[in-house]
Amino acid sequence: MARPAKSPSVLRAALRHVQLGLGLGIAALLLGMFLYTRVEGLARSALGPSGPSPWAGLVYAFLGQLPALAGAPLVAFAAGLYFEASRWRVAVTMLVAVQGFALAAVGLSAGAGLVISPVYLAIVASSTAAGIWGSAFAMGAAQRLMKARADARRVPDEKGVLARMDFEAIQRSQVQSAGGAAAPSDPPEPGGGPGPGPTG
Repeated sequence: MARPAKSPSVLRAALRHVQLGLGLGIAALLLGMFLYTRVEGLARSALGPSGPSPWAGLVYAFLGQLPALAGAPLVAFAAGLYFEASRWRVAVTMLVAVQGFALAAVGLSAGAGLVISPVYLAIVASSTAAGIWGSAFAMGAAQRLMKARADARRVPDEKGVLARMDFEAIQRSQVQSAGGAAAPSDPPEPGGGPGPGPTG
C-alpha cells in the first residue's frame, strides 16, 4: 500500500520553519560578529604583540566560531519564547546559514587555502555540531518555559471557577435550609379548635 503524500499544510509548516531558521541564522551571525569584535580585543591584548603563532591562529579560529557557539543558541532561546516551531529543523537551518555566510566571508578575506585546511574544517564541523545541539536545546528550553507559564496562568483560573461554583451551591443550600426553618406554621382550621368558654 502506497504511503500517503504529505499534505500541503505540513509542507507549508516545514517551509515556514526553514524560512524562520534562515532569518534567525542571519541574526545569529550578526550577534556573533558583535561578540567577536568584543572578545578579539581581549584576546589580542592577552596574546601580546608576539607575532603570528600556531596557538594564536587556533584561538582566533575558535573565536571565529562565536556565531555558531554563542550567537545561534542565544537567538534560538529568544525565538523559542515567541515561536512554536520544530527546534531541530530551525537549529539545523540556522547553523547552515551561519556557517555558510561565515565560510564565504573567510574565503573572501583569507583565501580558499584557509577554508579547505583540515584543521579549520575540523573546527568548523565540531562547532556546527555543537551549535546545532545548543540551539535546539535552548529553543526547546524556552518553549518549555513558556508552556509552563501558560499552564500556571490557566490552572488558577480553573480552580477559581470551581471554587466559586462550590461556594454558590453551598450558599444556596444554606439559604434554602434557613428559609425552611423560618417559615411560619400552618394556621389552625376554622372551627377545628376549642372555642371560648361560656361567659357567666
